Amino acid sequence: MNAQPRVQTIDDLLALEARSLRAVTAVLYAEQRALKNRAADDLPALAEQKGDLYGDLAAMERQRQMFFSRLGVHPGQTGMQDWLARQGSHAARETWNEILQLAREARDVNVVNGKLIDEQMQTNRQALSVLCAASERAGSYGPDGRPVAFGRYSRQLGSA
Repeated sequence: MNAQPRVQTIDDLLALEARSLRAVTAVLYAEQRALKNRAADDLPALAEQKGDLYGDLAAMERQRQMFFSRLGVHPGQTGMQDWLARQGSHAARETWNEILQLAREARDVNVVNGKLIDEQMQTNRQALSVLCAASERAGSYGPDGRPVAFGRYSRQLGSA
């Protein structure tokens, strides 16, 4: 996890959260490009970046919850909306709306990435199945050392 600066105001914290969510979204789009281009070698580094950024975001969320609990405000989205409507600055309201939009975008990109991963896994399973079947057929030799057609010297499982 990256060291985050200590923030003093909710405006500062929200700005930091928005910046981190923009970074997460950028990494998710990079992951999507890697998946579409079948650049599997890029995925481990992107996964590590995502993990670091998600850790940072979780720490910021905890910090926001502590901030609001000291004010007696429910830390969830409803409490945040109520607080912003009553006391939040215009900048804080705009930043919170940006955070919500970025979170939706990150979720949507992540869903697409999940589908791309599922498609590639299915393709890999099919290819592996074809390779395994081909290796079984190609690897059969008779007692004289010559390759034989599949099944010529084979026996059913459980038979003697």
